[in-house]
Amino acid sequence: MRIKSGKLPLHSPPNSADNFDWTSLENDVSRTESHGEEANQRTKERRKKSQKRKAGRKQAEHYKLSMMLEMPYDIIFEILSLLTPKDLLSMTRANRALREMLTSVQSRHIWRVSRASFGMPECPKDIPDASWANLFFSSRCQECGSVFGKHLQPVFCRRVCLNCARSHIFSEVAFEDLFPGMDPIIMDLIPYSNTGSSAPFYPRNHKRYFWDTSVYKMSEQLSNLQKAVHMQQPSARHALKNFKAEATRSAKEVMKGN
Repeated sequence: MRIKSGKLPLHSPPNSADNFDWTSLENDVSRTESHGEEANQRTKERRKKSQKRKAGRKQAEHYKLSMMLEMPYDIIFEILSLLTPKDLLSMTRANRALREMLTSVQSRHIWRVSRASFGMPECPKDIPDASWANLFFSSRCQECGSVFGKHLQPVFCRRVCLNCARSHIFSEVAFEDLFPGMDPIIMDLIPYSNTGSSAPFYPRNHKRYFWDTSVYKMSEQLSNLQKAVHMQQPSARHALKNFKAEATRSAKEVMKGN
């Protein structure tokens, strides 16, 4: 409705600060804050319950393993000998008590029976049983740490990736070019494989392939013994002869079954 001046009457805007209900807004804010606090509280309670469940499971597993170790040793050995080498390797990582038991000298019989039952090659005498099992069931390269360590060479006691295999494995025909001045008899004193590095899964052939660090190690040992012979030390020739015989026997033992 217009007044006499022809102008519209002045009215306050419907949502002005004077007429706004600040009380309802404060109530809404307080309700939102209370809901947020309740949600945070519920989250904390769920987290505590989850941690308690995890701690309870770990404690229960610990109690089970502890009860097993309280059994007589002949029963424990009989049970463990029924496991696969992979299971035994996992048990060495369960706790310290099992690791000490399975890495002791008395437990070599357990590993030997397990390997024979599941067709795994026999472990060399100078390698721990757990390390030998880790060689077969791990997938990590032992040279560079790559997760693509698919090239297993039990003769060299190594699992490597293809790049490291190509870097370290060489054929007997390349010995003189790679190791000039070294005695070729070294190749008769160290283990060798009939599988090359470029194609690890190809069938075996009649060539001999060696690991380069084995050559350096054997060369150093031979040099020390030959130096003693040149210096005419007592029984030096006899020691050199026995060393060669023992190295040949050890290499054949490592290659047996591999």
